[in-house]
Amino acid sequence: MYATYGGYTMSDANRNKVNLAAFDIIPQYSERGKKTSVIHRVTLRGELLIADGLTTAAQVQADLTTKIGALANAFVNNGLDFRFYQDDGTLTNHCLFNDNSAALTDVQIVQRSWPEGDPAEYATQRTYQVVLQQELADRESELLVYRETISLTGSAGRYVEWVENAAGIPIYQEIHANTMTQIVQQGEAIAMDGWPFLYIPEPIYGFPYERVKLRRLDLILPRFTGRQYVEYGCRWRYEYQVPIYARVVPNRPIL
Repeated sequence: MYATYGGYTMSDANRNKVNLAAFDIIPQYSERGKKTSVIHRVTLRGELLIADGLTTAAQVQADLTTKIGALANAFVNNGLDFRFYQDDGTLTNHCLFNDNSAALTDVQIVQRSWPEGDPAEYATQRTYQVVLQQELADRESELLVYRETISLTGSAGRYVEWVENAAGIPIYQEIHANTMTQIVQQGEAIAMDGWPFLYIPEPIYGFPYERVKLRRLDLILPRFTGRQYVEYGCRWRYEYQVPIYARVVPNRPIL
């Protein structure tokens, strides 16, 4: 079997013995436990072998140096196809195509290394390892993140003030029989492909309790994957004054 990356070929015929050490499929999940994408990761392990008929150390080292340079130059640029073939030239399923319509990223070079240091290295061969990967969209839900909190300050009960008395113990004076409770409703949502306006909840209290001049909406710049923008975020905040102590709870998102 043999492999190519862009126009570079790894095959026995080129004295480049390659092994597909691993083809990992790694699902990615949001904090809501929903699958968002999948990473396809290729690990290649190979050996650059010296050409036949070389007899001197200088010839061997020069040959390996040329082959090492060619491999290093081949794995510099992202965005090229990786193809793994059967011996008869038939493509296997273990490929990464840069023009994949589901691709969130280009085919990326994650690692290139020379992992061995035994005496045979640079004497008869040079062992290498290359790791490539690509992230593909595979969504179970458009909504990635949803958080909301409700904060209450006050109890709506009696309000008193204490007055220090020079001739005795302090005494209190009741100022109000009832007080207002301050409530803050705030949260955050992140959606994969666009602004998550659909998921922003309505205020839990309307007129006359909401302090409408303090209503706030923040939009968060989405993440650029190298090919497109994803993970659009927004935050909301509402503030209220209500004459009761209301144990309201956060909203739950649409599943």
